[in-house]
Order: sequence, then C-alpha cells, then structure tokens
Amino acid sequence: MCSAVCLLASPGNHACCPPCPFARLQVLQLTPEQAQQLLLQRTSHLALMRRIYQERQQLNMDAMSHMLLSPSTPRNGGSASSDSGQAAGSDAAAAAASAARASKLVAVLGLARENLRPEQLAAMENNAATLSRILTPVQAALYIAEAFPLHCDALGLCNVLASADAGDAPSSGAGSVGTPGNS
Repeated sequence: MCSAVCLLASPGNHACCPPCPFARLQVLQLTPEQAQQLLLQRTSHLALMRRIYQERQQLNMDAMSHMLLSPSTPRNGGSASSDSGQAAGSDAAAAAASAARASKLVAVLGLARENLRPEQLAAMENNAATLSRILTPVQAALYIAEAFPLHCDALGLCNVLASADAGDAPSSGAGSVGTPGNS
C-alpha cells in the first residue's frame, strides 16, 4: 500500500508498493458521466452481493444445524430382559434418522456450493460492463495496463472512485485506499 509520502511525492506505480488505485483513477481521466455510471454500477453490484451473501449465510446456518443435531439414540431402559428385536428396530430407526440428516446436509451443502456461482458471475459481469460499456477502448487498455500483473478489479476501481468522491483522496490526506464505502 502506498504511504502518504509516497503518494504525494509521485502518484503512480512505485517499487516500494503495489500500484496505487488513486493513480489508476487519475490515469483514466473519467468523465463525470462515466464516474456516475461506475458509482451506480457499484451500488447495484453491492446490493446483489448483499443478497448472495445473506443467502449463503442462511445456507451455512442450515448446514451447521444439520451437523450439530445429535443423533437420537433410543434408550431401552437398561433392562436385561429387553427384546433384541425391539433394540434392533430402535437401532434401525436411529440409523434411518441419521441417514435423513446426512442427506439433508448434503443437499444444503450442494446449495451452498451453487451459491458461489452467482458471486463469480456478478464479478465477471461487473468487470465486463466496466471495460466494455463504461470505459472507452483507450481507457480500458490503460486500466488493463495499469492493473498488470494483477487482474482488473472493477469493484475495487468503483470503491476507489466512491472513496475519492467522499473526499478521501490522497490529496486530502485522509482515508485508506480501496476500502469499501458505506453502501
């Protein structure tokens, strides 16, 4: 991360730190309309991610509840004269209940795994929309070149823009680079 002194001395890529997101933003020379589009895209993306994460949290809670349920172990009263047929029936019922819980757990874990796809898709669509619909071809090329050797992170760019809009740009001497806004 760029230090305040490093940023003020010369914004851009430095050997002492990763590429500065504020410098990337300055290189792009966004129009006010582009900035507004990026901020709207950020708001929409964060709302979608919030829904995905809430669903995932519920699925994780469901999975934990299935894992934490103790097996229902029937008691035979401890009597030595208990019928072995009755004990076998109780064991079979306990095994069936355990299998049902395991089946439910597998189903919930499958849903949790499927919940990862919309998140990955949303990130790819966010990057694609930024590069192909909001930025001009020259700006997109500059952004890709500035991001190298890392990948383009449209949400990160939008977060930096939101942070700069909020007055947290390095020239004001406040804030941390790339921190999510208050959405």
